[in-house]
Amino acid sequence: MTKIVITNYGSRMNKGDVALLNSRIKTLKEFIPDAGFAVFTYHPEVDNKPEMKYLQDINIKFYDVPGRVGLSPRGILKTVTSIFKIFLYRIGLNTKLNETSGIQEYFDADIIISTGGDVLTEDYGSPFSHFINLLFGILLNKPVVLYAESIGPFNKKWNKIITKFLFNRMSLITLREEISRKHLKELGIDKAPIYVTADSAFLLKPAPHQTIEEIMLKEGIDKSNKRLIGVSVSKIIARYGFLGLKDNEGKYTKYINLMSKVVDYLIENLNATIIFVPHVIEPWGNDDRTVADDVINLVKNKDNCISIKREYTAEEIKGIIGKCDLFIGARMHATIASASMLVPTIAIAYSHKTHGIIGKMLGQEKYAVDIKNLDYAALISKIDDVYNNRDKIRKDLESKMDYVKERALLNAKLVRDLVVKEEH
Repeated sequence: MTKIVITNYGSRMNKGDVALLNSRIKTLKEFIPDAGFAVFTYHPEVDNKPEMKYLQDINIKFYDVPGRVGLSPRGILKTVTSIFKIFLYRIGLNTKLNETSGIQEYFDADIIISTGGDVLTEDYGSPFSHFINLLFGILLNKPVVLYAESIGPFNKKWNKIITKFLFNRMSLITLREEISRKHLKELGIDKAPIYVTADSAFLLKPAPHQTIEEIMLKEGIDKSNKRLIGVSVSKIIARYGFLGLKDNEGKYTKYINLMSKVVDYLIENLNATIIFVPHVIEPWGNDDRTVADDVINLVKNKDNCISIKREYTAEEIKGIIGKCDLFIGARMHATIASASMLVPTIAIAYSHKTHGIIGKMLGQEKYAVDIKNLDYAALISKIDDVYNNRDKIRKDLESKMDYVKERALLNAKLVRDLVVKEEH
């Protein structure tokens, strides 16, 4: 069996994380049929429940990430302990650990893959814990792969030094947009093979039609006589916009007020039913359903709003989004789901990843609205534009999708070739 370690995975509570994990595992399994997977998650308490194993037909085990620098004394102790065990392993004093130990999976791995999406950046704070989880593989002389990641930016000198040290020791780097390659070039990262491919979530298959119909019936979503417009909201995104305000609560208030006015416009001018599709349902604070409630509380036409409360799989969420006539997304993987289902999409961008993927790769930069420039008039103008050109946009998306999916498949092909090379 080819043992593949996947690290820097968030949790099933973020459906973007799940879309990345599921699409990568399924695609890798197609190219490496004997593959088995050890997945290191930041929330094993939710991913390790038997009923939550969302890829029942594939051999997967979930473990707590071995590196959690900066989060707690316990996390630091765990990281130091893991490094010490690696040291013992390298000098031959500890060749077998308890089978329940996560670090043993690193020892036994044939290849180590990062699936963080965009965690290797300063955009969300320190990336150091994510660096550590890659360092373990490098210390063990294992092939380490960055798989369709968005990288950077890095402004702090220390992060630049670490990035250059780690990335120049990778066996393979694939990126999901050109902007990341520019960041790597500026840092002098040129030792590992680097390819610009595509986000693997483009390959995620939606749940079957009958399943989606049953979900829509359960959620009270009737598409028979009104346009269905999907909306993805996020609390975190507000922090990156509304530059005239300094405090995050003030920015959030501005954001939900703006979105409520946009929702009323959609209902009153397009005769639409608005469906709020949660992509992150984290009970520890970052929950899209709470944001949807805050927006709906300010909407005049509440009877035309539906907020999905139940948890669904990433495949089911994609299927629901595919039923929409138009989609407005603050979560990038929600917009990848909509675009790949040929739904005309407005992506609200807070990072270069959205501009690079939805914008440049799909040719939809006109409809990638930067959160820094977001206001009511600008968003309504984009909505009118998208709606009036929806047939053309669908055709444009369809014309690009085969190429994008081919680039997404290339990630797994390159990993397969690396595994074959290592075996010989």
